[in-house]
Amino acid sequence: MRPQDDDVTAVQWLLDHGADPNATSTAEQKPLAAGSTPLHMAARWGQKGKLQCLLAARADVNAADAWGRSPYQEGWWHALLDDEDLAKLMPAGGPPPPPDPQAL
Repeated sequence: MRPQDDDVTAVQWLLDHGADPNATSTAEQKPLAAGSTPLHMAARWGQKGKLQCLLAARADVNAADAWGRSPYQEGWWHALLDDEDLAKLMPAGGPPPPPDPQAL
């Protein structure tokens, strides 16, 4: 997924043909995104269309990546920094948002 691309056509095609919405990347594939799911990436880049598509496919908002971050937390950070509407797409009942980095 590219940050600027929120076209859901490819994501929907992959899901329609059996792709696992909870598949994870490996450190060999993407060292800085190890353990990330497609939902992590969509939330991280603020891709609302892909986020909705993956949530409809029952992607896990609480799946942890290699650093223990969930898609819910990624979406919360993105919403905090850039887009308040993104947080509204995430289902209720996720983990509490991480602390504000400015407060640390």
